[in-house]
Amino acid sequence: MNLLERIRQDADLQPFIVGTCDENDISVLISDKIDKEDYLIIKVDNYYNNLNIENRPASPDCLIIQKCKGVIESYAIALVELKGIETTQGFDLDNMSQKFTTCFEDFMSKLFSKYFDRDFNRIELFLSVI
Repeated sequence: MNLLERIRQDADLQPFIVGTCDENDISVLISDKIDKEDYLIIKVDNYYNNLNIENRPASPDCLIIQKCKGVIESYAIALVELKGIETTQGFDLDNMSQKFTTCFEDFMSKLFSKYFDRDFNRIELFLSVI
């Protein structure tokens, strides 16, 4: 069973696996040339919101995991934050950094290390602001 299949069967993650990465009227477009079985999207922010804890850490909107073609058990990941910000409001760089740090250091390295303690072919951080 490959990594994506194992994650899809994880009862703790299943409620947060979604078909699209969208937030604030912004969506990530995934090429239709990529088979839907070769990637999955986890709404990391929804996972943390669901914990119902007092000091919820900042977290990105989505974590996208993609199986790389031609290489056995090779994967790429993308952490995605989709922000709707008025240009007059500015931008909180510390908050953005915290979101990605939470995903790497807590979600991937502690909570779900059984899936993410591996080498990835590519790691990308995406931030879209409108």
